[in-house]
Amino acid sequence: MVGAEPVVEPTTVEEALRSPQRAQWLQALNAEFDALIRNQTWKLVERPSSTPGKLVKVLTSRWVVSLKRDEHGNIIRYKARLVIHGFKQRYGLEYWDTYSPVVWLITILLLLVIALILLLEARHVDFDTAFLNSWMRGVVIYMEQPAYFDDDTGRECLLQKGLYGLKQAARLWYQTLHAFLLKLGFKRSTFDVGLYYKQVNGRILLVAVYVDDMLIIGQTSDIDKLIADLQAEFSIKDMGRVHHFLGMEVQYHPGVVLCLSQTAYIDKLLRRFQMTEARTVRSPQIMNEKVLPIEKDPAKVNDPSIPYQELVGALQYLVTYTRPDWANAVRSLSRYSSSYTKENYAAAKRVLQYLKATRTFGLVYRLRDAAPRRGLQLQAFSDADHANCPETSRSVTGYILQLNGFSVGFRSKMQRSVTDDTCKSELVAASMCVEDLLWARKLLKELKFDLDITRLLMDNQSIIKVCSDAGNFDGVKRYAKKSRKLAELVERKKLVIDYTSTSENIADMFTKALGPQQF
Repeated sequence: MVGAEPVVEPTTVEEALRSPQRAQWLQALNAEFDALIRNQTWKLVERPSSTPGKLVKVLTSRWVVSLKRDEHGNIIRYKARLVIHGFKQRYGLEYWDTYSPVVWLITILLLLVIALILLLEARHVDFDTAFLNSWMRGVVIYMEQPAYFDDDTGRECLLQKGLYGLKQAARLWYQTLHAFLLKLGFKRSTFDVGLYYKQVNGRILLVAVYVDDMLIIGQTSDIDKLIADLQAEFSIKDMGRVHHFLGMEVQYHPGVVLCLSQTAYIDKLLRRFQMTEARTVRSPQIMNEKVLPIEKDPAKVNDPSIPYQELVGALQYLVTYTRPDWANAVRSLSRYSSSYTKENYAAAKRVLQYLKATRTFGLVYRLRDAAPRRGLQLQAFSDADHANCPETSRSVTGYILQLNGFSVGFRSKMQRSVTDDTCKSELVAASMCVEDLLWARKLLKELKFDLDITRLLMDNQSIIKVCSDAGNFDGVKRYAKKSRKLAELVERKKLVIDYTSTSENIADMFTKALGPQQF
C-alpha cells in the first residue's frame, strides 16, 4: 500500500507531471498505455481522407489522472486513464444506442441482507479497464494518437475495442459481460437487469453488476469457481470479502453483523464546504420547521458565490446510500435547487452540522436483532404528511421497506397531486409503498426464496377499514383503483395491512421535521 502522506490530487495530467509525485504519475501513464497496446485497443493506420459524400472525423483524447483510495482515505494507487472525446461523436455515424443498465441500490442492500441472514459470503470483484474488453460493432471510429505517446508518423488510431469516453463504451461492456455470464449458466433477473443468478447443486449464486464493479453472494466454493472463470476471460482484481463498494464502507461478518457507512466521504464533504470547525446539532431540521416559500424575486436568488446545488447534490448521494435519517431534510432542500437563497443555504449547512455530529453513523444490521422465522418476510412502514407544502398544498409520502426487520429501501417524496384530507394522502402513500413491496416480492420469488406473507404497517385506521371493505368507500372514490388494488391484495392473502401507532411508525421521519428526541 502506498503511504498515507498528504498528496494533492491533480486536476490535469500537466499538473500531475509538475507535482512532487511526477515519477508515480509517469509510471501510471506508461502502465495504462502498455495495457491499451496489449489489449489491441486500436491499430495505427494512415490518416483517412474525406470525400464529398463522407466526412471522416478523427476524434481527440485526453489523459485523466486520479488517486484511488481505500475505505479509510489512504492512497493505494496512482491511476491514469485515456479518455476519448466522445462528445464529438455523431449519432448514426460513430454511435447508435448508448443505454447500459446497472444494478439498483435497493437490490444491493437486499443481497447483502440475504447474505447476512443465510450466512453466505459476499465478495467484491473489480474489472481492470473494463471498457477495453469489448470489440467495436457496426461503426468506424478514428482517434489521434494519445498525447505523450505520438510516434510522429502522422498515422491515426483505428479503434478495434471500446475506450473510455465513447458514448457506447458502457453498453458494449455490459453486452460483453452479459454474454459471458449467460455462457456460464447464469440467468438475468426480469426485475433488475443488473442482477444475475444461478443454482449450483441447489445453492444460490447471485451476481450484481454496477459497470466494472461486481458483488457476488454465495457459498465460498461457488464464488471461487466463478472468480476463476472470470480471471480466465478478463483482467480482474479479487478484492476479497466486500469492504468498500460503490463508495460505501462495508463491515461484513456472515451470520453476525453488516455495517454500511461513508465516514471518509463525509470528512471530505466537511472539508470541501469548510465545516470542519462548525458547531454540531442533534437533528438535521428544527422540529416543526416551517417550509420556506420559493423566492420569486430574481435579485434575491441563485447567488453564484453560494454552492447550494453542489451541496444538495452531495447530500442526496449520502442519503441514497447510507444515511436515510435525513432524507426528509434533503427532499425539502431539493425544492429550491433552481431558485435558492441564503436562507436555504443556511438550512443546508445545518444538515452538515448534524452530519459532523454523526459522521460515523450508518446502516447497522445485527442478525441477533432479526426475529427468528423459517423464510424471508418483506414488510414496510408507510406514512404521509397531509398538505405539507404551503404553496401547493401537496402532501409528502414517506415509507421504508424491510426484509426480516432490516431496512433495505426508503422514500421521501412530494405527492404529485393535491389530496382533500389525510385519509387520501395516506392512501396515495400506501399505494406507492406497496408498488415497491410487490417489486421486491417478485424479485425474491424469482430467486426461489421462501417468503412469508408481506406486511404493511401504517398509523391510519381509515385506510385499513377501506381495504377491509373491498376498497369501496365513497370518500376515496377518486382513488378507487389504488384502494381496490390494496383490497384485492389483502383478499388474496398477498398482503396484510396492520395498524401501528404514530410513535412506532418509523416512516414518520421521512415526512416531516422532527426534534432530536423523536428523531
